[in-house]
Amino acid sequence: MANLPSKSKQLKDKELEASFERVHQDLYETALKFEEENIHHTIVFFGSSQICSWEDAQKKMREIEMLIEESPTRTPKLWDLLDRASNIVHMSRYFDAAVELSTKLAKWAKAIKKHKDTFVICSGGGPGIMEATNKGAYLAGAHSIGLTIDISEEQGRNYYITPELKYSFTYFFLRKFWFFHYARAIIVFPGGMGTMDEFFEIMTLVKTKKASSDIPVVLFGTEYWKGVINFELMAKFNTIEDKDLELFHYADTVDEAYTFITGRLKKVFFLTN
Repeated sequence: MANLPSKSKQLKDKELEASFERVHQDLYETALKFEEENIHHTIVFFGSSQICSWEDAQKKMREIEMLIEESPTRTPKLWDLLDRASNIVHMSRYFDAAVELSTKLAKWAKAIKKHKDTFVICSGGGPGIMEATNKGAYLAGAHSIGLTIDISEEQGRNYYITPELKYSFTYFFLRKFWFFHYARAIIVFPGGMGTMDEFFEIMTLVKTKKASSDIPVVLFGTEYWKGVINFELMAKFNTIEDKDLELFHYADTVDEAYTFITGRLKKVFFLTN
């Protein structure tokens, strides 16, 4: 009588089969959806899920101020909360900038007449800068993509994604694949670990020539980016090359980022508008 597989092996086989099925959904089924929607070029926005609009930031500030006014003692914890609320207000300018930049780029993409495919705005589908990105495209009357993934810490809803262009992923690595596969421009707003991961991933691909060096990459917010990452020091210590500093471009205004991105895309795709 042939040896029957153990229960543990049967369980592992089922888990592996389920993993293959999820990979198939993330890769093949997403490819079919992109093809059905005739999407071959995207402009990708990355950034923190924690950054909110100026209005929401002001609301949080007022809540902390009321808490301090009603408190019989001014504890260090309360002052720390006020300091954090102040930083939330300070960072909210990036939310509003993302909305404005996305709107301008979406309108520019819609106006392209000679190119058979348009450039579609794409975000990670969550709250914060991602919401601002899709909101900007929505205000421009344009479709936009949301590449979502289930993360318990980022359950805020994003109502601005075009419903048929909302893709839900199981695996981060396949979500990244679709971020980069059709990316023709990338704008990176201030963000945390996820944003850093996405930025360094594309920099590694460009550096190793696994992605085109023609992709314009913008770090939006010089104050933030030069404060948290000292690329010049990395070059000084020879962990990166001086020429690597030319792989990305800093921008502090919507107009500056818009001009840089559209200028590069016009050149690469021979566009005239």
